[in-house]
Amino acid sequence: AEASILSRERSPMLVVGWLAWQVCGEIPRHSWRVWRERRPTDKVVFVSHRWWSALTQRPDDESHTKYALICEGMRELIAAHGIAEHEAAIWIDYACIDQDDAHEQACGIASLVAYAARSTYVLIPVEPTYEAMAALHRASHPIDLIDYGERAWCRCEIYVFACLAEVTRRAVTVFAVGNLDVAPSNEPPAVPSEKHNGASVGMHKSRPSLRRSALARASLIEGR
Repeated sequence: AEASILSRERSPMLVVGWLAWQVCGEIPRHSWRVWRERRPTDKVVFVSHRWWSALTQRPDDESHTKYALICEGMRELIAAHGIAEHEAAIWIDYACIDQDDAHEQACGIASLVAYAARSTYVLIPVEPTYEAMAALHRASHPIDLIDYGERAWCRCEIYVFACLAEVTRRAVTVFAVGNLDVAPSNEPPAVPSEKHNGASVGMHKSRPSLRRSALARASLIEGR
């Protein structure tokens, strides 16, 4: 089944290596050519997100808040899962799908299911608003996140990962990362995620691991 899914890849999966990502200072555009082709040893983190500056056709705000959150989330993931930094890689649409060539862009979009199958983790950056952070603390599933879960494209991506978990019997771990300074929470952990035929598809909230940086204090919420 997984081989059939991977055969749908119409364009090679491009990723941004974690070491290269850290020196960008912002989410790199595909035309910057920071990307490289995915390697078999890569632990790919698929960034599922809504573009925060859709009117200007940019995925982040002017302060590069999302970039900082992704950096925090990656550091937490790498530390928590013992990932070698040279094997950590990020897939994000703005950097890894052609933004200028319509044909290449269409091939990349058509390959999203295969890209998802080649990914190990999903990372969802949460916009730093009180409402979004309050929803993050209450969330038991990714679609509970405000300004994410109600968006058709985001729901589609999460649905793809849920289906992959069912088909491949391989758990896909979903994380959401947000700035704790916006809305600290003392709420108890959410109930364990719902399971369908042995494949975990919800978001399990564990006590967050905190890491201080110059840009944000991030909460990494784990779910399966």
